[in-house]
Amino acid sequence: FTFSAEDMHEHSAAVVLAIDQSEDNLVWTYPIVGFAESRPAIKPFVLAIRARQQLQTLMDLPLDGLDGSGELTGQFAVEVTDIPEEHETLLRASLRFELAGPLSEERVLPVAVQWMPLKPLKAHVGLVVRQASGGRWKYELMLQASAPEVDDVIMMESTLNKTSSVSFALANAFAAEAEFTATFSAESPTVFSVRPSSGTLPRVGSPGQQFIIDFTPYEYGKVSVGVLVIATAEMQWTYEVRGQPPAFVLPEVKKKVDDQIGPEIERKLELNKHLSTQRNFMKRNMQL
Repeated sequence: FTFSAEDMHEHSAAVVLAIDQSEDNLVWTYPIVGFAESRPAIKPFVLAIRARQQLQTLMDLPLDGLDGSGELTGQFAVEVTDIPEEHETLLRASLRFELAGPLSEERVLPVAVQWMPLKPLKAHVGLVVRQASGGRWKYELMLQASAPEVDDVIMMESTLNKTSSVSFALANAFAAEAEFTATFSAESPTVFSVRPSSGTLPRVGSPGQQFIIDFTPYEYGKVSVGVLVIATAEMQWTYEVRGQPPAFVLPEVKKKVDDQIGPEIERKLELNKHLSTQRNFMKRNMQL
């Protein structure tokens, strides 16, 4: 059998198989439901925001092929499909679509979008509008969440080939424990390390998991900058870590030569100066 939809509605039928020569009148009935589905839009919709910021916008979804019977917002439902497995937990918790009004005369459905991703991601997902009478419209969404601002800047000091450490505690942002990974970004220098690199973050309100950052410089006078990323399935924390050698303090050296004239010597010098001005050396030389 074939199915060709002439409008955007649900169509139903049944295939019945019967054995005419059977004394038991054996009959098999197979119900068939046909859904009319529009062609996907050529150009995807793009939603872009910085992680841990909220995006609120309005999308106008054209419902191609819809006849005049679709007029009430209650006849439609919107859902996200084809979510990549690695982003499903995050997107199910942060992405919301709601009907924002009735259809326009041009058969455009306004949909309100709220999205607040708590960690960076880039993914393609599907968006489906379903009509109660059976029509379906598919759209492609490109979701982009860029890296958030750093949560804190951590300053460290250490002498050459010596390791210094700092520690801090971190709890989950939600009322449940969560598995985490902790690592420095690929661009960070190898002078930094963090421990533990994985484990379980306790729930919000608890003392938190203790993290220790080690800094071991191998070059003198160079300031090293790394980015520490602690991530769970739903959240990410970012720290900028700056390591530098201790500030050089010029040592105070005691004077070995006393260049100050004492009061007794200064008095004698003044006296000799006074006497020399009262003597007539030329007269004295003539008398010799």
